[in-house]
Amino acid sequence: MTFPFGVFMGHLEDEFGWSRGMISLIPAVTGLIHGPCTVLSGWFTDRYGPEVIVIMGAFSVGLGLILTSNSTLP
Repeated sequence: MTFPFGVFMGHLEDEFGWSRGMISLIPAVTGLIHGPCTVLSGWFTDRYGPEVIVIMGAFSVGLGLILTSNSTLP
């Protein structure tokens, strides 16, 4: 998914005091992780079928939402 990350740059700088370089690492690292994960998900889909991948994805999203609901802000 591509979105205009630069729109949020000024707000993140003001809110957290981060530099533009630190903020720019977020989409860069996301892209570096997304590439290998795409290859692996394609291999898993070919080997096990899309149903297993959808179930694993739904479980991952559900677990992520449960863990997020238990987080607290400092």
